[in-house]
Amino acid sequence: MATRSSKKPLGLVLVGVLAVIALLVAGLYWQAHRETTKSIDTLPSMSVEQLKQYNGQNGQPTYFAYEGRIYDVSASRTFENGKHFDHMAGTDLTGKLEGAPHGIEVFAPFKVVAKLIP
Repeated sequence: MATRSSKKPLGLVLVGVLAVIALLVAGLYWQAHRETTKSIDTLPSMSVEQLKQYNGQNGQPTYFAYEGRIYDVSASRTFENGKHFDHMAGTDLTGKLEGAPHGIEVFAPFKVVAKLIP
């Protein structure tokens, strides 16, 4: 009596694995970009003058602004002592991304804590 094999074709298994990986990557991408795209209407406001005190010096948190959003990068090793290359914390970095080896996607892990007002 012939028995039916319980093995699925390799191609079908591979398609299933790729689909799961694609869903995981899409979920991670969405989660990472949530902070850079969420509405800032409900966030507290902070002026440029107020932002200056969050410069990462003397125990202060490390914030910077970009396109109206103020990011808390205190946990970032790239902003140690309030400086990232020639960019200083406590400032508006809008327009300073040109020429950088990265784009806005590097802000995604950081929480938006306020909106910048003129």
